Amino acid sequence: MPLDPLDRGREWEDMQVHVLGRDAVMRTVYERADRLKSCELSDPGSAAARAVVLREANRLEQIPGADTAAMHSELARLRADSRSGGRKALVVGAGLLAAGAVTGLALAGSFPTGAMIAPIVGTGTAALAFIASYGGLSNDRFYQETGEMLERWTRVATAPPLAPGEWLKTPPAVTPNAPATCQEVLELMQASRGYLAANLDQPGHAAALTEVERDLAGLSARPEERLSDVRASLASEQQALRKQMLKVGYTAMGGMVFGLVGLPFLGATGLALGFGGSAALITVGQVMLQREKKILTLDRHLALWEIQLQQLKDMSAEVHQLANPGQTAGVQRQAGYLVVGGVRVPVAAGS
Repeated sequence: MPLDPLDRGREWEDMQVHVLGRDAVMRTVYERADRLKSCELSDPGSAAARAVVLREANRLEQIPGADTAAMHSELARLRADSRSGGRKALVVGAGLLAAGAVTGLALAGSFPTGAMIAPIVGTGTAALAFIASYGGLSNDRFYQETGEMLERWTRVATAPPLAPGEWLKTPPAVTPNAPATCQEVLELMQASRGYLAANLDQPGHAAALTEVERDLAGLSARPEERLSDVRASLASEQQALRKQMLKVGYTAMGGMVFGLVGLPFLGATGLALGFGGSAALITVGQVMLQREKKILTLDRHLALWEIQLQQLKDMSAEVHQLANPGQTAGVQRQAGYLVVGGVRVPVAAGS
């Protein structure tokens, strides 16, 4: 149903509200990251949210344009190019499949071996075209998400300032001057999850909550007690998995060679066994590749959690030093806490 002139005018006014200069939007993003940086110790979830915001800032920096309208236009152009390239690659792939089949049928009577090789070559080259087509579709989704991200930050830049939210009352208890344990990191993750869940209206918190949940599940499944042992085990698992993937890859290539070399002797049976086995091994390799990606992601995130935990340990150690007799009268001791300038800092029992 077409819009009447009044509705069109309102729609244009709404669009105009969301057109901002590039600098204004990027300033909003980086100001948000700076504000999250200042809250990392009191609100552990801020570190995860800040990482998400900085990744989004880097993504937006790659899009040219003097204002958001120009940036959206560039994203629309990139999406159109990606869709066009994906469709062309899909058509080329279908054409290669058809050409291989037609050539095979044409050679069936005079050149049986060529009649079997032609569909294989057509299928192989078509697979490359289909991969290119999938890449075009993936790029289209990437640019669409970037456009949604840009619009979201534009709304943040034009909206009234958000309230601070429900801040974490106390950081998780840590033991200063001791190696990081998995339990300490898990408690830090749980505190972060609670903070992010209570402040989902803040930019970047929803995506950060998803990452924290994933990290929490990954670390909870580990049997080790110390964080250093977990990271060492992850490194060993990644190396072992990489060696297995190399073996699977070489075996898959061997299966293809076996199918082609054995074609004159075993015919279609050898070809099916060789290429069928290779396809199965390639599928196994993809599963292993996803497993390796999860291992590397968890290890990278644990390194960031370890840095944040160490900051809490350093702060707790400084509080313990201030609490020594004769150091200062501005520190009060309570059950399980030290009060420094009105801020409660948890300390380990017996400290």
